[in-house]
Amino acid sequence: MAGGSGSRMQAFTKRWLGHPRPKQYCAFTGRRTMLEHTLERASAAAGSWRVVTIIDPKHKEYLLAPRRMRVPGHIIEQPQPRDTGPGVFLPLARVLAQDSEAIVALMPSDHFIFPRKRFLALLEEAYLLAERLPEDLVLLAARPDSPESDYGWILPGAPIPDSRALRVSLFREKPGHDDAVELRRQGALWNTMIVTTRAATLWEVGRRFQPGMIRRFEALMGRIGLPDQSEAVTEAYRGMDALNFSRDILEPAAERTVVLPMDGVRWCDWGRPRRVIETLGQIGKPPSFPVETKNRRRPDMTTAVAQPPLDIDYPGKDEVVNSSHYTFRMTAPEGVAYVEVSIDRGPWLACHCACGFWWFEWTNYQPGVHTLSARAVGRDGEPVNSLPRRFVVAGADEPPTPPLRRRSHRNR
Repeated sequence: MAGGSGSRMQAFTKRWLGHPRPKQYCAFTGRRTMLEHTLERASAAAGSWRVVTIIDPKHKEYLLAPRRMRVPGHIIEQPQPRDTGPGVFLPLARVLAQDSEAIVALMPSDHFIFPRKRFLALLEEAYLLAERLPEDLVLLAARPDSPESDYGWILPGAPIPDSRALRVSLFREKPGHDDAVELRRQGALWNTMIVTTRAATLWEVGRRFQPGMIRRFEALMGRIGLPDQSEAVTEAYRGMDALNFSRDILEPAAERTVVLPMDGVRWCDWGRPRRVIETLGQIGKPPSFPVETKNRRRPDMTTAVAQPPLDIDYPGKDEVVNSSHYTFRMTAPEGVAYVEVSIDRGPWLACHCACGFWWFEWTNYQPGVHTLSARAVGRDGEPVNSLPRRFVVAGADEPPTPPLRRRSHRNR
Protein backbone atom coordinates (compact mmCIF):
# COMPACT_ATOMS: atom_id res chain seq x y z
CA MET A 1 0.00 0.00 0.00
CA ALA A 2 1.78 3.12 -1.26
CA GLY A 3 -1.01 5.58 -2.00
CA GLY A 4 -0.67 7.89 1.00
CA SER A 5 0.59 11.45 0.84
CA GLY A 6 2.40 11.43 4.21
CA SER A 7 1.00 14.80 5.30
CA ARG A 8 2.61 14.67 8.77
CA MET A 9 6.08 14.34 7.20
CA GLN A 10 5.69 16.93 4.44
CA ALA A 11 7.31 19.81 6.30
CA PHE A 12 10.22 17.55 7.27
CA THR A 13 10.86 16.25 3.74
CA LYS A 14 10.52 19.77 2.29
CA ARG A 15 13.24 21.09 4.62
CA TRP A 16 15.40 18.11 3.71
CA LEU A 17 14.82 17.76 -0.05
CA GLY A 18 13.52 21.20 -0.98
CA HIS A 19 10.06 19.84 -1.83
CA PRO A 20 7.50 17.65 -0.01
CA ARG A 21 7.86 13.98 -0.93
CA PRO A 22 5.69 11.13 0.40
CA LYS A 23 7.75 9.20 2.94
CA GLN A 24 7.38 5.83 1.19
CA TYR A 25 9.46 7.29 -1.66
CA CYS A 26 12.22 8.51 0.68
CA ALA A 27 15.50 6.79 1.56
CA PHE A 28 16.00 7.87 5.18
CA THR A 29 19.18 5.78 5.46
CA GLY A 30 21.19 4.11 2.72
CA ARG A 31 19.93 4.20 -0.89
CA ARG A 32 16.71 2.22 -0.86
CA THR A 33 13.35 3.85 -0.21
CA MET A 34 10.76 2.57 2.25
CA LEU A 35 8.69 1.33 -0.69
CA GLU A 36 11.63 -0.66 -2.04
CA HIS A 37 12.20 -2.31 1.34
CA THR A 38 8.50 -3.23 1.49
CA LEU A 39 8.52 -4.62 -2.06
CA GLU A 40 11.56 -6.72 -1.19
CA ARG A 41 9.76 -8.24 1.81
CA ALA A 42 6.61 -8.85 -0.23
CA SER A 43 8.53 -10.50 -3.07
CA ALA A 44 10.42 -12.74 -0.66
CA ALA A 45 7.15 -13.83 0.98
CA ALA A 46 4.92 -14.37 -2.06
CA GLY A 47 7.02 -14.17 -5.22
CA SER A 48 7.54 -10.96 -7.19
CA TRP A 49 4.90 -11.83 -9.79
CA ARG A 50 2.20 -11.90 -7.09
CA VAL A 51 2.89 -8.43 -5.71
CA VAL A 52 0.17 -5.82 -6.27
CA THR A 53 1.04 -2.20 -5.40
CA ILE A 54 -1.49 0.62 -5.17
CA ILE A 55 -0.24 4.16 -5.76
CA ASP A 56 -1.54 7.67 -6.28
CA PRO A 57 -1.05 8.53 -9.98
CA LYS A 58 0.41 11.90 -8.93
CA HIS A 59 3.28 9.94 -7.36
CA LYS A 60 4.44 8.18 -10.53
CA GLU A 61 7.23 10.73 -10.90
CA TYR A 62 8.76 9.43 -7.66
CA LEU A 63 9.19 6.00 -9.25
CA LEU A 64 11.45 7.58 -11.87
CA ALA A 65 13.52 10.17 -10.01
CA PRO A 66 16.05 10.63 -8.60
CA ARG A 67 16.50 7.10 -9.99
CA ARG A 68 14.17 4.57 -11.54
CA MET A 69 12.67 2.10 -9.04
CA ARG A 70 11.89 -1.45 -9.99
CA VAL A 71 8.35 -2.27 -8.89
CA PRO A 72 7.61 -5.98 -9.37
CA GLY A 73 4.21 -7.44 -10.19
CA HIS A 74 1.31 -5.10 -10.89
CA ILE A 75 0.77 -1.40 -10.16
CA ILE A 76 -2.77 -0.10 -9.63
CA GLU A 77 -3.48 3.61 -9.64
CA GLN A 78 -6.29 4.93 -7.47
CA PRO A 79 -7.92 7.90 -9.22
CA GLN A 80 -8.58 9.82 -6.01
CA PRO A 81 -7.29 9.54 -2.43
CA ARG A 82 -10.01 7.88 -0.34
CA ASP A 83 -7.94 6.74 2.67
CA THR A 84 -6.81 3.17 3.38
CA GLY A 85 -10.20 1.40 3.10
CA PRO A 86 -10.57 1.73 -0.68
CA GLY A 87 -6.77 1.54 -0.86
CA VAL A 88 -7.03 -2.06 0.38
CA PHE A 89 -10.15 -3.20 -1.46
CA LEU A 90 -9.27 -1.89 -4.94
CA PRO A 91 -6.20 -4.17 -5.28
CA LEU A 92 -8.11 -6.92 -3.45
CA ALA A 93 -10.73 -6.80 -6.23
CA ARG A 94 -7.97 -7.50 -8.76
CA VAL A 95 -6.63 -10.41 -6.69
CA LEU A 96 -10.11 -11.98 -6.38
CA ALA A 97 -10.76 -11.55 -10.09
CA GLN A 98 -7.68 -13.68 -10.75
CA ASP A 99 -7.79 -16.16 -7.85
CA SER A 100 -10.85 -16.52 -5.63
CA GLU A 101 -8.95 -18.88 -3.28
CA ALA A 102 -5.95 -16.61 -2.74
CA ILE A 103 -4.46 -15.84 0.66
CA VAL A 104 -3.26 -12.24 0.83
CA ALA A 105 -0.93 -10.21 3.03
CA LEU A 106 -1.45 -6.45 3.41
CA MET A 107 1.79 -4.47 3.83
CA PRO A 108 1.87 -0.70 4.38
CA SER A 109 4.92 0.79 2.70
CA ASP A 110 5.76 3.42 5.33
CA HIS A 111 6.76 1.12 8.20
CA PHE A 112 10.22 0.32 9.50
CA ILE A 113 10.67 -3.43 10.10
CA PHE A 114 13.86 -5.12 11.29
CA PRO A 115 15.23 -7.75 10.99
CA ARG A 116 13.87 -8.94 7.65
CA LYS A 117 14.52 -12.66 8.19
CA ARG A 118 12.60 -12.77 11.47
CA PHE A 119 9.70 -10.79 9.98
CA LEU A 120 9.41 -13.20 7.06
CA ALA A 121 9.30 -16.13 9.50
CA LEU A 122 6.44 -14.43 11.36
CA LEU A 123 4.65 -13.78 8.08
CA GLU A 124 4.89 -17.48 7.26
CA GLU A 125 3.45 -18.25 10.71
CA ALA A 126 0.57 -15.85 9.96
CA TYR A 127 0.00 -17.52 6.58
CA LEU A 128 -0.32 -20.94 8.21
CA LEU A 129 -2.78 -19.46 10.73
CA ALA A 130 -4.84 -18.00 7.88
CA GLU A 131 -5.02 -21.48 6.32
CA ARG A 132 -6.03 -22.99 9.65
CA LEU A 133 -8.57 -20.23 10.48
CA PRO A 134 -10.14 -19.52 7.07
CA GLU A 135 -12.94 -17.32 8.46
CA ASP A 136 -10.64 -15.00 10.43
CA LEU A 137 -8.24 -12.12 9.83
CA VAL A 138 -4.72 -12.63 11.20
CA LEU A 139 -3.22 -9.32 12.33
CA LEU A 140 0.46 -8.93 13.20
CA ALA A 141 0.98 -6.65 16.20
CA ALA A 142 3.99 -4.97 17.80
CA ARG A 143 4.93 -4.85 21.48
CA PRO A 144 4.55 -1.22 22.65
CA ASP A 145 7.34 0.71 24.34
CA SER A 146 5.31 3.89 24.96
CA PRO A 147 1.66 5.05 25.30
CA GLU A 148 1.53 6.10 21.64
CA SER A 149 -1.79 7.79 20.79
CA ASP A 150 -1.13 7.86 17.03
CA TYR A 151 -1.41 4.07 16.76
CA GLY A 152 -4.27 1.62 16.96
CA TRP A 153 -4.22 -0.62 20.04
CA ILE A 154 -5.30 -4.26 20.34
CA LEU A 155 -6.18 -5.91 23.63
CA PRO A 156 -5.55 -9.67 23.30
CA GLY A 157 -8.10 -12.16 24.60
CA ALA A 158 -8.28 -15.96 24.66
CA PRO A 159 -5.29 -17.86 23.21
CA ILE A 160 -5.61 -19.92 20.04
CA PRO A 161 -4.78 -23.58 20.87
CA ASP A 162 -1.39 -24.78 19.64
CA SER A 163 -0.42 -21.28 18.56
CA ARG A 164 1.13 -18.05 19.83
CA ALA A 165 -1.87 -16.14 18.47
CA LEU A 166 -4.74 -14.81 20.57
CA ARG A 167 -8.29 -13.70 19.90
CA VAL A 168 -8.82 -9.95 19.86
CA SER A 169 -10.76 -8.76 22.88
CA LEU A 170 -10.80 -5.05 22.03
CA PHE A 171 -9.62 -2.85 19.19
CA ARG A 172 -9.08 0.88 19.75
CA GLU A 173 -7.97 3.10 16.87
CA LYS A 174 -5.86 6.07 18.06
CA PRO A 175 -7.03 6.42 21.67
CA GLY A 176 -6.27 9.45 23.82
CA HIS A 177 -3.10 9.51 25.88
CA ASP A 178 -4.71 8.40 29.16
CA ASP A 179 -6.48 5.51 27.43
CA ALA A 180 -3.23 4.50 25.73
CA VAL A 181 -1.46 4.43 29.12
CA GLU A 182 -4.17 2.14 30.48
CA LEU A 183 -4.16 -0.10 27.41
CA ARG A 184 -0.41 -0.49 27.68
CA ARG A 185 -0.76 -1.39 31.35
CA GLN A 186 -3.26 -4.10 30.42
CA GLY A 187 -0.87 -5.68 27.93
CA ALA A 188 -2.35 -4.29 24.71
CA LEU A 189 -0.38 -4.37 21.45
CA TRP A 190 0.11 -1.93 18.58
CA ASN A 191 -1.81 -2.44 15.34
CA THR A 192 0.64 -2.63 12.42
CA MET A 193 -2.11 -3.04 9.79
CA ILE A 194 -0.17 -6.05 8.46
CA VAL A 195 -2.96 -8.56 7.86
CA THR A 196 -2.87 -12.08 6.42
CA THR A 197 -6.15 -13.75 5.46
CA ARG A 198 -8.11 -15.38 2.67
CA ALA A 199 -9.00 -12.72 0.10
CA ALA A 200 -12.62 -13.92 0.12
CA THR A 201 -12.78 -13.61 3.92
CA LEU A 202 -11.56 -10.01 3.86
CA TRP A 203 -14.06 -9.23 1.09
CA GLU A 204 -16.87 -10.69 3.20
CA VAL A 205 -15.80 -8.61 6.20
CA GLY A 206 -15.79 -5.51 4.01
CA ARG A 207 -19.28 -6.29 2.73
CA ARG A 208 -20.57 -6.65 6.29
CA PHE A 209 -19.22 -3.37 7.62
CA GLN A 210 -18.96 -1.17 4.49
CA PRO A 211 -21.51 -2.57 2.01
CA GLY A 212 -21.68 0.63 -0.05
CA MET A 213 -17.96 0.53 -0.84
CA ILE A 214 -18.06 -3.18 -1.69
CA ARG A 215 -21.00 -2.71 -4.07
CA ARG A 216 -18.92 -0.19 -6.02
CA PHE A 217 -16.00 -2.58 -6.30
CA GLU A 218 -18.21 -5.57 -7.16
CA ALA A 219 -19.53 -3.59 -10.14
CA LEU A 220 -15.90 -3.15 -11.16
CA MET A 221 -14.90 -6.83 -10.89
CA GLY A 222 -16.13 -7.90 -14.34
CA ARG A 223 -14.11 -5.17 -16.06
CA ILE A 224 -10.74 -5.89 -14.48
CA GLY A 225 -8.22 -6.72 -17.17
CA LEU A 226 -10.37 -5.28 -19.95
CA PRO A 227 -9.49 -2.18 -22.02
CA ASP A 228 -11.97 -0.03 -20.11
CA GLN A 229 -10.64 -0.99 -16.65
CA SER A 230 -9.28 2.51 -15.98
CA GLU A 231 -12.64 4.12 -16.76
CA ALA A 232 -14.39 1.55 -14.55
CA VAL A 233 -12.08 2.35 -11.62
CA THR A 234 -12.71 6.08 -12.06
CA GLU A 235 -16.44 5.42 -12.09
CA ALA A 236 -16.24 3.32 -8.91
CA TYR A 237 -14.38 6.11 -7.08
CA ARG A 238 -16.73 8.89 -8.19
CA GLY A 239 -18.54 10.11 -5.05
CA MET A 240 -17.01 7.39 -2.86
CA ASP A 241 -16.65 8.22 0.83
CA ALA A 242 -13.21 8.13 2.43
CA LEU A 243 -12.92 5.10 4.72
CA ASN A 244 -10.11 4.15 7.09
CA PHE A 245 -9.23 0.45 7.02
CA SER A 246 -8.29 0.24 10.71
CA ARG A 247 -11.16 2.34 12.07
CA ASP A 248 -13.96 1.33 9.68
CA ILE A 249 -13.05 -2.32 8.99
CA LEU A 250 -10.68 -3.80 11.57
CA GLU A 251 -12.16 -2.17 14.67
CA PRO A 252 -15.74 -3.40 14.11
CA ALA A 253 -14.38 -6.79 12.93
CA ALA A 254 -12.57 -7.51 16.21
CA GLU A 255 -14.61 -10.69 16.76
CA ARG A 256 -13.28 -12.04 13.44
CA THR A 257 -9.66 -11.16 14.17
CA VAL A 258 -6.76 -12.96 15.83
CA VAL A 259 -3.53 -11.21 16.74
CA LEU A 260 -0.01 -12.57 16.39
CA PRO A 261 2.64 -10.67 18.42
CA MET A 262 5.74 -9.77 16.40
CA ASP A 263 8.23 -10.90 19.03
CA GLY A 264 11.83 -10.45 17.91
CA VAL A 265 10.98 -7.72 15.38
CA ARG A 266 11.55 -3.99 15.75
CA TRP A 267 8.58 -2.17 14.16
CA CYS A 268 7.81 1.52 13.85
CA ASP A 269 5.38 3.58 11.79
CA TRP A 270 7.59 6.36 10.44
CA GLY A 271 4.77 8.88 10.42
CA ARG A 272 6.66 11.53 12.40
CA PRO A 273 10.25 12.79 12.11
CA ARG A 274 11.19 11.94 15.69
CA ARG A 275 10.31 8.28 15.12
CA VAL A 276 12.68 8.09 12.16
CA ILE A 277 15.46 9.72 14.16
CA GLU A 278 14.92 7.58 17.26
CA THR A 279 14.81 4.32 15.30
CA LEU A 280 17.97 5.04 13.31
CA GLY A 281 19.74 5.93 16.54
CA GLN A 282 18.61 2.66 18.16
CA ILE A 283 19.97 0.49 15.33
CA GLY A 284 23.09 2.57 14.73
CA LYS A 285 22.27 3.57 11.14
CA PRO A 286 23.39 6.98 9.83
CA PRO A 287 20.56 9.20 8.53
CA SER A 288 20.52 10.36 4.92
CA PHE A 289 19.22 13.76 6.03
CA PRO A 290 21.19 16.49 7.84
CA VAL A 291 20.82 16.65 11.60
CA GLU A 292 21.02 19.81 13.68
CA THR A 293 23.51 19.99 16.52
CA LYS A 294 23.25 22.05 19.68
CA ASN A 295 25.34 25.10 18.81
CA ARG A 296 25.36 25.04 15.03
CA ARG A 297 22.48 25.60 12.69
CA ARG A 298 22.32 26.01 8.94
CA PRO A 299 19.26 26.96 6.87
CA ASP A 300 19.28 23.55 5.15
CA MET A 301 19.24 21.62 8.40
CA THR A 302 16.11 20.03 9.75
CA THR A 303 14.82 21.35 13.06
CA ALA A 304 13.40 17.93 13.97
CA VAL A 305 16.31 16.93 16.20
CA ALA A 306 17.49 19.93 18.16
CA GLN A 307 19.55 19.08 21.25
CA PRO A 308 16.91 18.04 23.81
CA PRO A 309 16.25 20.36 26.77
CA LEU A 310 15.81 17.34 29.06
CA ASP A 311 18.60 16.71 31.56
CA ILE A 312 19.37 13.73 33.77
CA ASP A 313 20.50 15.28 37.06
CA TYR A 314 21.11 12.04 38.94
CA PRO A 315 22.96 9.80 38.46
CA GLY A 316 25.91 11.84 37.30
CA LYS A 317 28.10 10.74 34.42
CA ASP A 318 30.05 7.59 35.44
CA GLU A 319 28.75 7.90 38.99
CA VAL A 320 29.09 4.84 41.22
CA VAL A 321 25.84 3.93 43.00
CA ASN A 322 26.55 2.14 46.28
CA SER A 323 23.16 2.24 48.04
CA SER A 324 20.47 -0.45 48.12
CA HIS A 325 18.02 1.76 46.24
CA TYR A 326 18.34 4.86 44.11
CA THR A 327 16.20 7.73 42.85
CA PHE A 328 16.76 9.14 39.37
CA ARG A 329 16.08 12.85 38.95
CA MET A 330 15.34 14.66 35.67
CA THR A 331 14.88 18.34 34.83
CA ALA A 332 12.33 18.70 32.03
CA PRO A 333 10.97 21.68 30.06
CA GLU A 334 7.86 23.37 31.37
CA GLY A 335 4.50 22.10 30.17
CA VAL A 336 5.42 18.46 29.47
CA ALA A 337 2.65 15.90 29.93
CA TYR A 338 4.84 13.18 31.39
CA VAL A 339 8.41 11.89 31.67
CA GLU A 340 9.61 8.30 31.30
CA VAL A 341 12.94 6.55 31.76
CA SER A 342 14.45 3.46 30.15
CA ILE A 343 17.23 1.48 31.79
CA ASP A 344 19.59 -0.47 29.54
CA ARG A 345 17.21 0.02 26.57
CA GLY A 346 14.40 -1.69 28.44
CA PRO A 347 10.74 -0.63 28.51
CA TRP A 348 9.79 2.98 29.19
CA LEU A 349 8.75 3.53 32.82
CA ALA A 350 6.66 6.41 34.15
CA CYS A 351 8.20 9.02 36.48
CA HIS A 352 6.41 11.20 39.04
CA CYS A 353 6.69 14.96 39.36
CA ALA A 354 7.48 16.75 42.63
CA CYS A 355 9.19 20.03 43.59
CA GLY A 356 9.75 20.99 39.97
CA PHE A 357 11.62 17.79 39.05
CA TRP A 358 10.75 14.32 37.73
CA TRP A 359 11.69 11.27 39.78
CA PHE A 360 11.92 7.51 39.42
CA GLU A 361 12.54 5.08 42.29
CA TRP A 362 14.91 2.30 41.17
CA THR A 363 15.22 -0.92 43.17
CA ASN A 364 16.17 -4.58 42.70
CA TYR A 365 19.05 -3.71 40.40
CA GLN A 366 22.17 -5.70 39.63
CA PRO A 367 25.82 -4.62 39.96
CA GLY A 368 27.44 -3.53 36.73
CA VAL A 369 27.55 -0.79 34.15
CA HIS A 370 24.11 0.60 33.22
CA THR A 371 22.72 3.17 30.81
CA LEU A 372 19.81 5.46 31.63
CA SER A 373 17.74 7.28 28.99
CA ALA A 374 14.86 9.69 29.62
CA ARG A 375 12.20 11.28 27.47
CA ALA A 376 9.66 14.02 28.14
CA VAL A 377 6.46 14.05 26.09
CA GLY A 378 4.65 17.32 25.46
CA ARG A 379 0.90 17.75 25.40
CA ASP A 380 1.07 17.68 21.61
CA GLY A 381 2.47 14.14 21.81
CA GLU A 382 5.96 15.11 20.62
CA PRO A 383 8.82 13.84 22.83
CA VAL A 384 12.23 15.31 23.63
CA ASN A 385 14.97 12.89 24.57
CA SER A 386 17.88 13.13 26.96
CA LEU A 387 21.38 12.07 26.11
CA PRO A 388 22.10 8.58 27.49
CA ARG A 389 23.72 8.56 30.92
CA ARG A 390 26.23 5.84 31.80
CA PHE A 391 26.71 4.93 35.46
CA VAL A 392 27.93 2.02 37.59
CA VAL A 393 26.33 0.04 40.40
CA ALA A 394 28.95 -0.95 42.99
CA GLY A 395 29.93 -4.59 43.14
CA ALA A 396 31.07 -4.94 39.55
CA ASP A 397 34.48 -4.45 38.04
CA GLU A 398 34.72 -0.78 37.36
CA PRO A 399 36.43 0.42 34.16
CA PRO A 400 39.74 2.17 34.74
CA THR A 401 38.78 5.13 32.57
CA PRO A 402 37.30 7.63 32.73
CA PRO A 403 37.80 8.44 36.43
CA LEU A 404 34.63 7.79 38.40
CA ARG A 405 33.05 10.21 40.82
CA ARG A 406 31.57 8.58 43.88
CA ARG A 407 28.42 9.97 45.38
CA SER A 408 26.00 8.60 47.91
CA HIS A 409 22.47 9.42 46.75
CA ARG A 410 19.25 8.34 48.40
CA ASN A 411 15.69 9.49 47.85
CA ARG A 412 16.48 12.92 46.50
